[in-house]
Amino acid sequence: MKHTGKLGAIIAVIGLVATALFLTGCDNGSTSDPTYTVTFNSNGGTAVAQVIGLTSGSTITAPADPTKTGYTCIFDGWYKDNTTFANPWNFGDGGDTVTANITLYAKWVAYSLGDTGPGGGKIFFVDPTGFTVEGYTGATGSFVSYTAYYLEAAPADEGSSIKWSDDTTAISNVTTFTSNSDSKASQIGNGRKDTRIINDYLNGEGENGTAAQKCAIKTVTVGSTTFNDWFLPSLGELNELYKAKGEPNVPTTGYFWSSSQYASNYAWFQIFASGFQGDFGKANEYSVRAIRAF
Repeated sequence: MKHTGKLGAIIAVIGLVATALFLTGCDNGSTSDPTYTVTFNSNGGTAVAQVIGLTSGSTITAPADPTKTGYTCIFDGWYKDNTTFANPWNFGDGGDTVTANITLYAKWVAYSLGDTGPGGGKIFFVDPTGFTVEGYTGATGSFVSYTAYYLEAAPADEGSSIKWSDDTTAISNVTTFTSNSDSKASQIGNGRKDTRIINDYLNGEGENGTAAQKCAIKTVTVGSTTFNDWFLPSLGELNELYKAKGEPNVPTTGYFWSSSQYASNYAWFQIFASGFQGDFGKANEYSVRAIRAF
């Protein structure tokens, strides 16, 4: 019986040691370093993926900038707060460190007159409430109507000796008026549609190299984005460009064609030295500046 008591005591000791070793192993697993996640709230912009599995003290690399449409569409950095945007996050070595789960917020700002636009040109018209760009369905580059907030002029003219057309036909569905006191003369948002209509008609007539055609085929690549939505401005849009003269890359002199039609063989133009608007034969050669609306 004495031997049996000793054996039981030995077994009990072995059990305690095994239990202690097991618990020690569990403690080692439960005290591993925690990891954190950085979430990006793009505030209406394109989605940006989270950064996960970060240990305390980690720094992060800035993600690719999100994009956004609308009036406030310039990305202006990531911030720690979503109200005053007073605390920007500093990325990279020597920047802010992650010590807990955190959400960063995108800040968006608006363009101002004279700013360089996304197509590399200059912003010459701003409407914070937005204006409607008329849609178009046809042989080339159909698009639905949309709300735009800015007009951007290409940084240079397409040329200074360009015809409106050799044709003497009044082109249907193009904005047409015979007085610059007509409400159509100050219309904004019709130039892109009119340019496509003129382009299609003149293509069918075998013409090429005219004012509308040059603007319709214009493309500009900035970074990885190609902009192919340039057009010949309507008289109202052209007048806004005239009013912005003095801004960088906005012409101060020259006779410029608009996409607005006066009659079968006449179209509207504007003189940038004086602001005078008039109609001239479509076969006359004037300057052309392409614009875009976004």
